[in-house]
Formats: sequence, C-alpha cells, structure tokens
Amino acid sequence: MQPKRPRFNPLVLALALAAVLMIWSMLGTSTSSASSSMTYSTVVNYFEHLQVTEFTLDRNTGVIAMKIKEGDLPLPGETDQSTTESTGGLLSGMLAPSQTGDVVQEEEDGTVTVRYQLPYAAMFVENVTGYIEAYNEANPDAPMVYDYVALKETIPWMEILFYLAMLGCTGFILFSMLRGGAGGGNSGIANTASHTHTWKAHTAQKWVSNIVTVVDQPEKTEKYSIYKMYWYNTGKWEETRDPQRFNEWYKSKNGGLYTLYNPYAKPEDNPLFIGYDKNGNPQYTNDHTIIGPYYDVTPAVTHEEDHGHYETYVDYYYCDCGARK
Repeated sequence: MQPKRPRFNPLVLALALAAVLMIWSMLGTSTSSASSSMTYSTVVNYFEHLQVTEFTLDRNTGVIAMKIKEGDLPLPGETDQSTTESTGGLLSGMLAPSQTGDVVQEEEDGTVTVRYQLPYAAMFVENVTGYIEAYNEANPDAPMVYDYVALKETIPWMEILFYLAMLGCTGFILFSMLRGGAGGGNSGIANTASHTHTWKAHTAQKWVSNIVTVVDQPEKTEKYSIYKMYWYNTGKWEETRDPQRFNEWYKSKNGGLYTLYNPYAKPEDNPLFIGYDKNGNPQYTNDHTIIGPYYDVTPAVTHEEDHGHYETYVDYYYCDCGARK
C-alpha cells in the first residue's frame, strides 16, 4: 500500500516566511517622504541673510524649529500639512513612519516660526556655528538663541528581530531540504561516502629576495700638500695644491729666484724681514712653506639590487573531486 503524501510541505512555509521577511525589509527601508514647500538651500539662505533669530534642532528626528524675522528674503507663507505618499498599501502605512511637511506659524511680534525636517542634519550642525557667529556679530545686543535635543541611544529591536527571523528561516529551509533529500538521495550520499580522495600537490612560485650592494664607483683617496709661496713682485702670498704651480714659483725670477737676481741693499728692505737675533743676524719669514701630506677621501657610489630568485612550493593539495586541503 502506497503511503499517503503529506498535504503540507514545510519547505513551502519556509519560502513563504522568507518572502514575507523580504517584503518587510523593503518596506522598512523605503520610508515615505513628505512633500515640502521649502528646500534645504532656502533654510541656509535664511541663516546667511541673518533672518533666523532663534532655533531648536531635534538631532533624533532632524526637525528644526526656526523663528524668522523680516529681511532681504520674503517670509515663508503658511502651507497646508502635506500627507505621506504611500508606497506599499496597508503594510506600508502600518510599518513606515509618517512624516509631515513644513509647519508655518505667524507670531505676534511679526516673525514666523517654521518647522522643517533637515535632510542633512549632521552637515547642518557642522556649518551652523559660522552662521551663529555672523548673526551675533551683527546683533550684539540680541544674540541668537538656539538649543539642541541630544541624541538618544536606542536599541534597534526591530532590526534584531528581523535578522533573528531571517536566521531561523534560513535554518528551517536547510533543515527541510536535508530532510526532504534524505529519502531520495541515499544513493548519492552513499557514493560520496565511499569516495577515497587522491590528493595531488598544487605548486606555486614565490620570489625569494637577495639584496646585494653594487659598486658603481669605488672609494677614491687623493694625497695632496698645500704650498704657500710669496711673490716678491706683487707682495702677495699664494696658496695652492698644485705642485706644478709651486715649481713655477720656485724657478721664477719674481718668486724663489727673486733675491738672487734682485739683492736688497740692506736687510730692512726685504719685505719678509722680521728683525735681528741676539747675535745681530737678520731674520726673515720663509718665502715658501709646504704643508702636508693631506688626504681627500671620496666615498664610493653604490646602489642596491635584488638578485633573488623564484622558488617553487606546495600551497595546497587537491582531489579530482574538487576537495582541497
């Protein structure tokens, strides 16, 4: 006797629950927007033209209540409270929060109080300080009065419940699929269980660095001496590192050979005369001096190069059935 098939399939229920939760999510994220006769730029313009005398901003809802006085811009007229545009029928009306348009109220002192929901409340809070300072500077006797309703820390219970329901629905679907496939899929499960993996090595390559220093120009050491010599014809000292210049002075009639070709009549006439010693001998400053040796060291010019190589390694093992380890 053939067993009766169940009238109710739990997989259908799971899919139906998933569809309901998806519709709920879409309706919750697409909140209805209220039609507003005032734009955000108009609100900013009232502040820039110093017509806002006081305001209160609820940072939880973004609704600002402004008292506007007469000035360069015309005062906003009274507007009827706009109704929300329904986007999802009965469920949308139940789940989506209702919002209203601008509320304009004329005060006895000639000002107008406007309630407006800011689309960019956080940006407004960042920029409003400049408007307040400009207004207070222009009206030192009557500074702007303003207040903020602080943000409230709330726990998103609806989102938590939604994700828990989605998690439970997903688990229910998986459970139903496994339960439904337990009867007709026994052969496939048996075949999978009897399969023995044959593991093969999969290789890859990686770069192994080997940083070396390459010498472009070796270190150079230069030995030199400093030559100081006196030119008699000009009466000036010259200092040089060039030994050829010193040889030129040494053989010159205006340098090293000057006193030989032009003897002085008396010691005092020699510009290098410095006096007499205790024995009465004339003393002179030497007309040349060789100081050294010195060494100039020029550092080597080098650069670094990577003389590395590619190395083959096993990154994982795989089986022809698609399994990896």
